[in-house]
Amino acid sequence: MTDDTQTTNDPIDAFEYLTNHGCNDQRSEVRCIEPVSDLHDCTNLWIRFFSSLEDLSPLASLKNLRSLSLQDCTSLKDLTPLASMTNLHNLVLAQCTGILDLSPLERLTSLTYLNLNKCTGIIDFTPLSKLTNLTTLELAMCQTLTDLSVLKDLTKLETLSLFHGRRINYLSPLSNLKQLTELNLWGCLFVEDISPLAELPNLKHLILKSCRRVKDVSPLEGKVSLKRVNLAATGIDLESLTPALRAKLYR
Repeated sequence: MTDDTQTTNDPIDAFEYLTNHGCNDQRSEVRCIEPVSDLHDCTNLWIRFFSSLEDLSPLASLKNLRSLSLQDCTSLKDLTPLASMTNLHNLVLAQCTGILDLSPLERLTSLTYLNLNKCTGIIDFTPLSKLTNLTTLELAMCQTLTDLSVLKDLTKLETLSLFHGRRINYLSPLSNLKQLTELNLWGCLFVEDISPLAELPNLKHLILKSCRRVKDVSPLEGKVSLKRVNLAATGIDLESLTPALRAKLYR
């Protein structure tokens, strides 16, 4: 659940494209991506590890893009040029630590996959509430995320990663996510009450590893949908579990 390269077709690597069009910079030194504005028929584009890139305006003309990876573009701050990409289905912004504002993404309502892993600068996650077609959302190591109520309307979500969400306390907003099948709460150190998870009828795969304050997993007992659960390094006495639940444990 932490793969940072969700794609639909063979991608065009922007660095290779720029090199073929006269760019002599190292990948980490590229600041201008103007030549990619000619890729009008491109549906899948990788602009990854461009750590000096700040300006995404050349992308605004790429109306046919369905999948875009901007992984590890750590100097990015302004996502406004993405606002017109209403055909985007997959967007990877993992490790874009300079991003503060997600509001330009509000119009991208066709998104089904969004990866914000380790986007540690985001102040307000509220714009995510508009992305109601999301089926997979990656929020690993988003240390500023505290309130999960921004996710309660994302009722098509099937996979959600909150890995190392160390400021998350309450899971109650997740009870509305009835289609959720995979949930990663590994390292959510302040989560105690997992009773909202009992309201998820399709939950199959649950990771609670290192959730040390979780001491009661009775909400998981008798949960027919659940196939695999990781309770390593929690406050749970594994020997006290029913045989049925112990049979679903893995590390």
